[in-house]
Amino acid sequence: MPRFTFALPLALAIACNSTPPVSSDEEASPGRGPEQLAILKSLEGKWVSADGSEGDGSEGEGPRYEIIANGSAVMETVFEGQPHEMVTLFTLAGDDLVLTHFCALGNQPYMRARSSAGTDEIVFDYVSAGDLSSLDEMHMHDARYSFPGPDQLETAWTLWAGGAPQDVHSSSLVRANP
Repeated sequence: MPRFTFALPLALAIACNSTPPVSSDEEASPGRGPEQLAILKSLEGKWVSADGSEGDGSEGEGPRYEIIANGSAVMETVFEGQPHEMVTLFTLAGDDLVLTHFCALGNQPYMRARSSAGTDEIVFDYVSAGDLSSLDEMHMHDARYSFPGPDQLETAWTLWAGGAPQDVHSSSLVRANP
């Protein structure tokens, strides 16, 4: 029997079970991802701007959160039905909460949540991206989801271009029909 018969399945098993390294100074600790995903599941439903105007051009229409894939993922849809509609999928990679943001810019940043101590905030750091050849290209590089109170959500996404932060896209939201 050739030697590669055992080596190939072992290499595939290792490759399929590994996740990209955390790119921030704060390493993610195991065990927080399931708790963080549960927090995001609690967002299920429609959200609107806290002041009635979204501030990002969507005229009061905020994101929609949906639990999908038998409870293993949360899908956030912004600018629903518009040409610049975007979707972010949150799921677990091992014990880490990760997201893939399907951006209107045409790239797909992949981020991992930091393992913060509290439940009032989830911070995501850039790991990699699909269809992005360098960090000089415009892309979302990190995201912050804060939960200041019941039925309240604040988001901040940092846009990078030229290898550095350029702008922060922030939203202050409340649950529609709590």
